[in-house]
Amino acid sequence: MEDKKKEVCRKNWENFWYYHKFHVIIGVFVIAVIAVFVRDKLKQIDYDYTVAVVTAEGIPQEALGELQSVLENIASDRNNDKKVHVLIQNYAIGNKNGESSNPQITMANQQKFIVDAQTGTSMLLIYTDEVYEMYKKQGLFAVEDGTPVKMGECSAFTEMKDGDSLRNLNISLRNIDESLWSKKKDLKAYYEDSERLLERFMYGDK
Repeated sequence: MEDKKKEVCRKNWENFWYYHKFHVIIGVFVIAVIAVFVRDKLKQIDYDYTVAVVTAEGIPQEALGELQSVLENIASDRNNDKKVHVLIQNYAIGNKNGESSNPQITMANQQKFIVDAQTGTSMLLIYTDEVYEMYKKQGLFAVEDGTPVKMGECSAFTEMKDGDSLRNLNISLRNIDESLWSKKKDLKAYYEDSERLLERFMYGDK
């Protein structure tokens, strides 16, 4: 009797698998995709600010990491998650002729920087003198009297120990077309918060 039950169960399973194996496989695949999506979503960081560092060649990661820490220590929590996260985007766009040690990466960075500039992703810009000359006629930089402020002259820069590669770069807000404020939610507030962050970086908590 026991053997008969086992045989019936086996045949039922074989019959089920024959007719439904593709449904089972698809179902398992869908569940796996959803699980990966949920996991990535939970790990995703909601950045308060994005800062663009625009140079000919890449900046050492140690210096960028230290800059990130300094900015996070003086920035305000924009999304009210009780944490401050600053994303540093280093766009290595080559020299004024677009030349660099890695042309493919340079081309990709040039495209990314153009998109960043068009959408207002980064309100704070850090850049070389050469980059300033390349883009100043387009009115990209919010610079008074045509003289950008050097990173090394800023109050918060004194906290950096690995900042030699950033010392002679310029820092400023970007100019923004105010018509974008009505098209992109929270853009004006983001600009104003970035302006306060720049002031803290340059002058401290005065």
